[in-house]
Amino acid sequence: MAYFTGKQLKAARLQAGLTQQQLANKTGFHRLAVGYWENKGGEVAARSGAPEAFANALGMKYFPTPIRTRAAWGFTDVEKARIEQELARLAKSHAQRLALARVRCNAKTRKGTLCKALSESGKRRCKFHGGRSTGPKTRIGKEAISRTQKARWAKWRAGKGIE
Repeated sequence: MAYFTGKQLKAARLQAGLTQQQLANKTGFHRLAVGYWENKGGEVAARSGAPEAFANALGMKYFPTPIRTRAAWGFTDVEKARIEQELARLAKSHAQRLALARVRCNAKTRKGTLCKALSESGKRRCKFHGGRSTGPKTRIGKEAISRTQKARWAKWRAGKGIE
């Protein structure tokens, strides 16, 4: 037989008159490994040495199921384009998450230790060490904000027809 399934492995073990523990002792694997491979659905793949050892101990021929690699899948051009688009979307999403990630502030505190608070989203400092703007402090800065706010509210009122 070229390949075997877990059911075939169990049938061969029972035909040989062995318990799971006896087969495990014969191969050097744990009894639970024997049970795992016997309950495995479908063909037993070549991902570990256990199935081969069990087959050899039971006198079975074992030719492992080849592991399909990405190169062997044979994608069409449309599928390749879709995969590339999905990878690009995931890369963009990852970059956006990194841009908004909150990291340790690590600013120097009054005690001389590093601040352990998380930074503001997308910034490198916490709200206590400059991560949040506290607004203008000088007279010129306050006047600039005032002019901007007045212009913004005037535009809003004009759009609503309010005087």
